[in-house]
Amino acid sequence: MLKMIDCFTGIGGFHLAAEAEGIHTIVTSETESFNCRHIDQKLNLDNVGDVASLGISEHQNPNFTHEDIVPVEETGFSTYSYEDFMEGTVDWPDIISGGWPCQDIAPANPNNAKGINGTKSSTYKELVRLLEDFEPKHGVFENSERLSQRGLCVILKELDRLGYHAQWETISASAFGYPHYRHRLYLVVYRNDTNIARYQLDAFSECRKEAKHQMGLPFKLPLTSEDPNWYLKNAVVDNPKSIKLRTKRINSLGNAIIPDIARAIFRSIKKSEDNPSQCQKVSQRVPYEKLLSISLSTVSNEKAFLKLPSRGLMLNGSLFNTDKCSLLNPHKTHFKGMLSTLIKKDGNNNFTTKSRLNRPGKLGGLVQDIMKLGVVQGGLHPEFCEKFMGYPQNYTKPL
Repeated sequence: MLKMIDCFTGIGGFHLAAEAEGIHTIVTSETESFNCRHIDQKLNLDNVGDVASLGISEHQNPNFTHEDIVPVEETGFSTYSYEDFMEGTVDWPDIISGGWPCQDIAPANPNNAKGINGTKSSTYKELVRLLEDFEPKHGVFENSERLSQRGLCVILKELDRLGYHAQWETISASAFGYPHYRHRLYLVVYRNDTNIARYQLDAFSECRKEAKHQMGLPFKLPLTSEDPNWYLKNAVVDNPKSIKLRTKRINSLGNAIIPDIARAIFRSIKKSEDNPSQCQKVSQRVPYEKLLSISLSTVSNEKAFLKLPSRGLMLNGSLFNTDKCSLLNPHKTHFKGMLSTLIKKDGNNNFTTKSRLNRPGKLGGLVQDIMKLGVVQGGLHPEFCEKFMGYPQNYTKPL
């Protein structure tokens, strides 16, 4: 059985996906209070809190200030030191996963010029540290679609320094049957001794199969133009205060991944480990240097970021362009009548917030879309938001 460390866990989208594919989560890392409670009560997993405290030596951990102190009793967080892993007290990870903060990268933030050098998004360095210390076979990471323009080149250079190869792909929720785009960049990294590297396999082949399966099929939920009454019945709660921690639930879902996407990636990894002959090879590739005159050797944190395409391959320090997959990464005008994706702030604004209607484009979020149906009271229902994001019903409901 493959084993995984899940960083920046949130409400556990990567864990949920991995568990469905028979991958065991060793430990999580999350600091937001609602998410921590969810991990403890609903997922029953150990949580170390700040990812910076994960896998470091005991003498470096500030929680070990005195030999009589039991850190979990003092902080509420578990402690997984490097010694625990080295001594076999804790299983060694095969995979490290995580969707680290995107605030300094995402297009919704107008002050995102710093990209991965920003205060929040620079926490990718902790993922690099864990890859360097544990040398797992695989890593599966997620961030804003703008990462390709705001620092992916720097991350790839670090991965190459550690001896990893990488594939990245921008994937939309619509490719998995959801009526909203939610384009996100997924990054799969792998060692040279893995079957993905050995046989040049496509880490996103199962994602492509899923997308092809969706071709010509209706979305999992109707569009508002198709069945507005369905949304009036399912998306609206008249008295928002009647649902415990409604805002927290929705905000955490707005920050989450689509588990179906991560599950398809994990399925590709497992198939590559178990039956590589049954896996698809990576598509025909062309060196980026021939197309764009770029090279990782020119990258530094201090210089302007290289603007990489939305998908590609990094092999032995060289960047390659792979065939574009419009199924996974459709243009945002490809489908008509799509809803806005759920955003973190959608739980904060009820349908009485008229200013939402005046926001251009999709900046009003899902709240704006429902208000356009004539709703003037109440707020989003968290059970609807769970379904909208692909999570089980009442997944975020506190015990």
